[in-house]
Amino acid sequence: MGPWPPPFSSLLDLTVQMKMIINFSNGAAPAALSESMRSAKPPAARRSARLRGLGFALGLLLVAPPTTGAAGTEERIRLLEKQLQMMQGELQALREEAAREKAAAQRAREEQETKTDVIAETVDSIKSTMTIPEEMEFQGQYGFAPGASKVYRRDRGLSVGGYGEIVYRKPTTNRVRTAGGVTVDQTRSDAQRLILYTGYKFNDWIVFNSEIEFEHGTTDPTVTQGSGGSVSVELAYLDLFLADWANFRGGVVLAPMGIINEIHEPIGFFGVDRPLVDRTIIPTTWREIGVGLFGDPLPGLSYRVYAFNGLNAAGFSPAGFRGGRQKASKSLANDWAFVGRVDYEPIPDLIVGTSVYTGNSGQGQNFEGDSGAQVRLPSALTTIWEAHGQWRWQGIEARAMLAASWLSDAGDLTLALRDVGKLDSDETIANQMLGMYAEIGYDILPWIFPDTGQQLLPFFRYEYNNTQLHVPSGPTFLADGAFQDRIWTIGLNYRPIPQVVLKADYRDWSPVTGTKANTVDLGLGFVF
Repeated sequence: MGPWPPPFSSLLDLTVQMKMIINFSNGAAPAALSESMRSAKPPAARRSARLRGLGFALGLLLVAPPTTGAAGTEERIRLLEKQLQMMQGELQALREEAAREKAAAQRAREEQETKTDVIAETVDSIKSTMTIPEEMEFQGQYGFAPGASKVYRRDRGLSVGGYGEIVYRKPTTNRVRTAGGVTVDQTRSDAQRLILYTGYKFNDWIVFNSEIEFEHGTTDPTVTQGSGGSVSVELAYLDLFLADWANFRGGVVLAPMGIINEIHEPIGFFGVDRPLVDRTIIPTTWREIGVGLFGDPLPGLSYRVYAFNGLNAAGFSPAGFRGGRQKASKSLANDWAFVGRVDYEPIPDLIVGTSVYTGNSGQGQNFEGDSGAQVRLPSALTTIWEAHGQWRWQGIEARAMLAASWLSDAGDLTLALRDVGKLDSDETIANQMLGMYAEIGYDILPWIFPDTGQQLLPFFRYEYNNTQLHVPSGPTFLADGAFQDRIWTIGLNYRPIPQVVLKADYRDWSPVTGTKANTVDLGLGFVF
């Protein structure tokens, strides 16, 4: 062991070595070496290495042999203070670096969470736009049935829905007769209609909606149905939502009259067939080209008012107005009509309302009569009024409607249509018609299975339909009692889910004149 204290040169060498170690721990290594090491190690490894270097330098300083004398002690204290300051600075730098790395890691986590949220929202948007929801919110909106209202429940983009009806009808007799040119009293089955709804929500205030109907299985003539079925546009309109109390609607629109014309999906009424009043006096499904307004000016109060092309009186008959529908197919628009409707819901599930339609139906038409002379149809002002109500409460479902119509120039119109061969000489168009019906059903299934979500509703419906209530005065105008019907219907509606219904009923027909076969009817319907 050498002499103590060591010679000055030894202390100087040790000091130089310590300084090199401390400088190295502070990152003051030669540039090439420092850059190589920094690039080779991650921040945490570099920080750990620097801490080890500090510890090593401090250890060397503390174990260095003490110098003698006051000057040596002061020098050692000065060196210790200097090294302590350097180490404090290095520790502070390490703390700041750790804080920066922690903040960077937090930002990275937040960015990752943001990206994850964006991806999730994008996937939800794609699913919402491009797929059909598994469960449909079963509620109508803006005057339409649940299936036709799907587009309103979208945030944006395409909506697809529809409904269908398939029926079987067996008369209680085997007679074959004709009434109004339609063969009746035959057992028949029919793919009565299949509907496709297609809508598009451009944004939160512009909506397009449409309904395409396929009737009776095929448009081709068959050995049974010589004329075949049909394909029709029943809806094709744009809605512009401007305010709660006033919004615009234009295109092919449904006349907002009665209970069934706007809400004619099979889950919306009892019985296999729609009530007769809703097929004669209110000629469901009745649509024309027009424009109008709709809205909800007060809570529970809604309205719709349209102007559209009127009916065509050339199609009127003793059976009612059904033949006068123009169906938006190159419609005559010389005569326009106006229709308005108001509904009020004073309490949930109770709706009462009324509507009225008025407009000329002659359409300025001229026909060549039997004599070769031109026959001009009269103006034939047509007015239809109805009042309706619907109520649901604790398993009870009830609906009722009263409808009446007035036709000016009924006598002149009858004579003109006889002259051009559209009516037989003993047929008369009435100047007043009257119809009504009421139906009630009750869900009995909860009494059998309290926890079930299915429904089984026995129901009863009474109808009175008279399209020959009053005929023009004159010896050639006679009311036909065959068009004055009373119909009693009893049946069952079974709904395994709200969108599907199986129906069975028995209808008893009692016309004032003649006989009509009672029928047993079976049907199924669905909405999606």
